[in-house]
Amino acid sequence: HGGTFIQGRDITYNAPRPKPVSLRGLPLPSPVFAGRDADVEALLESLHPDSTEQRRSPLVVISGMPGSGKTELAIHIAEKVLERRRWFDGVLYVDLFGYGSQRRVDPSRALGGWLLNLGIDAQDIPDDLQGREQVYRSELSSRAERGRPVLVIVDNASSAEQVRPLLPGDDRSGVLVTSRHVLDLGARVHRLKELNDDDAVEVIRRSLWELRGDTLARLCGRLPLALRIAAGLLADVPTLTPAQMADDLYQENLNSLEREGSSVRAAFNLSYQNLGGRQAELFRLIALAPGTDVSTESAAVLMETEETEARRLLIALARASLVGQVGANRWRLHDLVRLYARERTEGSMQEAAGASALRRLFTYLIVTADAADNSLRALPGDRVLPRFAEEEAAWAWLDDEKEVLLAAFWMAHETQQEEYVINLPLILQIFLKSRMQLTELLEMVEVGCRAAEKSGRQRDAAKLWGRPETL
Repeated sequence: HGGTFIQGRDITYNAPRPKPVSLRGLPLPSPVFAGRDADVEALLESLHPDSTEQRRSPLVVISGMPGSGKTELAIHIAEKVLERRRWFDGVLYVDLFGYGSQRRVDPSRALGGWLLNLGIDAQDIPDDLQGREQVYRSELSSRAERGRPVLVIVDNASSAEQVRPLLPGDDRSGVLVTSRHVLDLGARVHRLKELNDDDAVEVIRRSLWELRGDTLARLCGRLPLALRIAAGLLADVPTLTPAQMADDLYQENLNSLEREGSSVRAAFNLSYQNLGGRQAELFRLIALAPGTDVSTESAAVLMETEETEARRLLIALARASLVGQVGANRWRLHDLVRLYARERTEGSMQEAAGASALRRLFTYLIVTADAADNSLRALPGDRVLPRFAEEEAAWAWLDDEKEVLLAAFWMAHETQQEEYVINLPLILQIFLKSRMQLTELLEMVEVGCRAAEKSGRQRDAAKLWGRPETL
């Protein structure tokens, strides 16, 4: 069957040569991989052949923001898995370049390469995607039945449609998918966060043996990509000191984190370019908001839309790992992502839209804070807004927005928006005194009083100093 017979005194059978199988084609692991102990433990547990329910094939999506180290973690896991030979017999790896339109790999092309890796002759590989899927799943199923299942790693996927044709059909092969989105694959989702302080410093320490990178680690947002770029730049430029690089980062300059074509900005660009128009607009606007996080309601005000629509857009940004959810109704941008988003607002049209959105937000904050304050001051029989008919609701809103209100005050002071500078100290006096933030209140009263006097509003200055509650 396919061999060559030579008839004569002796019969010789030339058997076909064994087909080459390549199930070790992983990228080189990073020499500075550090931390992630809890992530490694959790992922190994998910892939353990005996830990899956009802012998279902383990399928895990590693999701996280650009530069968070998803690929490195997946490769590290694959190396660990290969050490446990009874788990998987080999690894199939592909980088789909899902966020780079020029290099994006379609599923059919990926399957063609994998079938060659599995030892299928090129002439036997179907031309169409469906045919390749059938051969691929048949081959993996056959290997699994012989006790030789394979771990499949699909790296940098941008959509579930990219991944589904690459999923094995047997119940023994494992799958690791990395993506900036939370893909709808019915998989276990492992969210990858930034490193803790110690592990972030360790990445720099391993890159530059004697460097104390505590400050740089924090300024790089504890993102592995940013940390490696910083360490590489310090290695490339002996005259550049960590202090000088820290100064650049203090000045909020993403250009400081570029090296040999690799940059934090480039990683963020790919995610940003895959956003819809409304998603991109909200991404830019929430980066302008005061404070470290923003509520869904504030996001709706920025966008001039309904809360339900704002929540839908925020969820989409979270799936793209560009925002993180903190609590049921609040959202936060990573510091470097916020810096990147603010860069996207440059230009006259974007800047005008941002200024208009900020005015709406400031008005919403001061009007709502005033309504909450009226509820705290109300006597029996006084009329208050239904939203704050219960005093507890007023306290809860003020507690939730406290840091935003304080940040809004100082932003208004820097941009000389006197109406907010003068009125916010009046509105927040009872609340800040009750929360024992007396230093903050006194500073706000002094700044507000100076603003009132400078603008000739002597009555407002007198109100700031003359109210019975004033310190």
